[in-house]
Amino acid sequence: LKTNNSDQHTLLTDKRYKMNISLANRSESYHSTEYNHFNQDKKILKYIDAHQCELSGVTAHDLEIVFTEMPLTSIRRSLTNLSRRDKFLQAVGKRRYPNQPSTVYYTTPQGENEINSLFFNQRSKKNGY
Repeated sequence: LKTNNSDQHTLLTDKRYKMNISLANRSESYHSTEYNHFNQDKKILKYIDAHQCELSGVTAHDLEIVFTEMPLTSIRRSLTNLSRRDKFLQAVGKRRYPNQPSTVYYTTPQGENEINSLFFNQRSKKNGY
């Protein structure tokens, strides 16, 4: 997702597209230090783009991504590797929304100004995303 600074600011501050991140289903191995780090790390917050939501048939207000069985460091490590990143996002998507295609936007660990988008559904793969 390529945007200028003003567009990014709008996307990041528009509450309509801000995803709730639930830690309720985290495994017991999720350490308290990582939990605190996760809460403090605004760069890992998820956001939904309205247009992409329309394309994927998912509404922004009822989307919620639940990370399970992976500490934040593993999530970040996976996001730097395309193959592992795709597998991870597919696993998260299928576990949470087995029948819904989803689009995830996240800011990278390297900085707040870069937002990446990933499809993890069969339709997007067929379309070459």
